[in-house]
Amino acid sequence: MGRYGILDPLALVSVTDVPQDEGGFLSVTWTASSHEAPPPAAAVAFYEVQRFGDVWEPLVQVAPEGLAQYTATVPTPDVMIVGEPPPQSLYRVAAVLDQGEPAYTEALPGYSVDDIAPVVRLEIHEPDPVLLVCWFPVTGDDLDHVELYRDVTPGFDPAAPFAVMHEPCYLQEHPVFYYYVARAVDRHGNLGPWTETLHPDPTAAPELPALSFAMEPLQPNPFNPRTRLRFGTTQPGPVKVEVYDLRGTRIALLGDGTVAAGWHEMDWNGRDDAGLAVAAGAYVFRVTSPEGVLTGKAALIK
Repeated sequence: MGRYGILDPLALVSVTDVPQDEGGFLSVTWTASSHEAPPPAAAVAFYEVQRFGDVWEPLVQVAPEGLAQYTATVPTPDVMIVGEPPPQSLYRVAAVLDQGEPAYTEALPGYSVDDIAPVVRLEIHEPDPVLLVCWFPVTGDDLDHVELYRDVTPGFDPAAPFAVMHEPCYLQEHPVFYYYVARAVDRHGNLGPWTETLHPDPTAAPELPALSFAMEPLQPNPFNPRTRLRFGTTQPGPVKVEVYDLRGTRIALLGDGTVAAGWHEMDWNGRDDAGLAVAAGAYVFRVTSPEGVLTGKAALIK
């Protein structure tokens, strides 16, 4: 109740996201308490916006100014993550009086939204005999990682990233004529726009010849949920690609057929031939052809 037994108009009007930011702030609006009105008895010392975690926690204090309505921007840890249900903490406003107990509004739920997707640019550097593909931030201060995609086909449709980059550069030890494109992901799951597609030779993209019967290191490694195997053959013929655990048990058959001479890529999604997810650990990838046997190792993390 307000003064003289009159119902106090103190009420929480809204708890809304502050737009066009990277999350972490809410706009809280409430109507003034009747304790601001003269004559002075138990006057409002200040308003306090509070959030309920395990207990009610103070966020900001606002001095009374004789207004009918107040709005304050308050920090919050309640930021929505893309693909997850939004957090729903409760917020309220207390009118703290210079005498007696505070008056409280009803509580309302609220959460913040990250409205700004991260943007990066991609650059290729060629310190012979290796190739560096590097990203540089353009906008966004909460970048988590960059997904890097590549293909030998111009205008390719990016499907699965072959590398998830937390460091600014990827080193290609055996430079080849790939097209590269990337996009950034922030810590709240927002996907940034695609970068410009780059190629180490902007004038042409020749077919990629197999320089030898060889396997490149699996990327990413360690991985979750998938990794990519890339191997080269110098002649057409039958090839079998398998995944084994460290006990020598075959886990998955990735390919068994005839391939042309050249470079080939296959993804493994961490599942066995029955479609069941396998346990975390190290796995051996084996490529068998008339040219010989290639093996590589990658670690699945969870």
